[in-house]
Amino acid sequence: MTSTALDLRSLVHERLADAQVIVVSNREPYVHSHAGGGIVCQVPAGGLVTALDPVMRACGGTWVAHGAGDADRAVVDGRDRVLVPPPDGPASRDRYRLKRVWLSKAEEQGYYYGFANQALWPLCHQAFVRPRFEAADWETYRAVNRRFAEAVLDELEPGPALVLIQDYHFALLPRMLKEARPDLAVAQFWHIPWPTRDAFGICPWAGELLDGLLGNDLLGFHTQQHCAGFLYTVDRTLESVVDYEHATVQRQGRQTLVRPREAPEVPLGAPAGPLRQDGERQHLAGAQPGRATRPPRVGAVRPAPPAVDGHVQFHREGVEVHPTPPLPEGRGVRIRPGSFVLDRNCASAV
Repeated sequence: MTSTALDLRSLVHERLADAQVIVVSNREPYVHSHAGGGIVCQVPAGGLVTALDPVMRACGGTWVAHGAGDADRAVVDGRDRVLVPPPDGPASRDRYRLKRVWLSKAEEQGYYYGFANQALWPLCHQAFVRPRFEAADWETYRAVNRRFAEAVLDELEPGPALVLIQDYHFALLPRMLKEARPDLAVAQFWHIPWPTRDAFGICPWAGELLDGLLGNDLLGFHTQQHCAGFLYTVDRTLESVVDYEHATVQRQGRQTLVRPREAPEVPLGAPAGPLRQDGERQHLAGAQPGRATRPPRVGAVRPAPPAVDGHVQFHREGVEVHPTPPLPEGRGVRIRPGSFVLDRNCASAV
């Protein structure tokens, strides 16, 4: 084990204490396939795995994902779980559970290729491809989100837990989890743009998608523009209280913080931030992979109180929060794009 891996493990355990961490994504971090008369384990290409796999190995959490490999079923236990990386891998001492969710071809077609990629993807990118809104695809999307919710709930242990949801495949999942476990800390990063309110409004199920996303304690987007667009869409679509100055939404007695992230500077897929538990403000901090030649630094994000404006400065060495005077009336929202940092302490009072 390298000194960088040891430092990351120490930092994560120091910051994350005893809370359970669960990551949810459509794509799994390790795929098992038949090859040469045996089974091989491969790591899919992509920034999501690169960003989160070291953190998951350091904290020993659980990653819930669609099992798509042709040998995935052959290596799981009775609860559809397998320890990764493989025992003969370079980092086999630091392993975590991969919980696989099985989908039929029809479910994959409706949920992934249908609603997620033929409706939400072109809708949010405002592409020159007309979104296809098929009722059957929507029902499958909702059913698969429910399947993933059941898988997450099956993995949860008693005590504090943080669930990190990735991308537009799971817009309904946050609300489903909160309804079952209101004590959970739930955060999600939306990896694609957010469209205008008028564009998003053409989706027949726009209200249900927004309500699902507002099950999050923290919702992250790439840019400030996307955050502002989401807030405006909610304000004009759902019965809620939108605070543009502090970028929050109050709905059904719960608050969602909406925060930006600057994608070119930091790895994708490890959003976290200020969360709520039992009605009190919490803080979230964590491990952010840095350069390969040095260990990442774990910082703490402590939001300004609701009545006080502030800004957060994100940089490669950590995170700083600076209270500032309130914005003049009529001015825009003061949000600086940056990364979200992860901390399990969100699950315990501070």
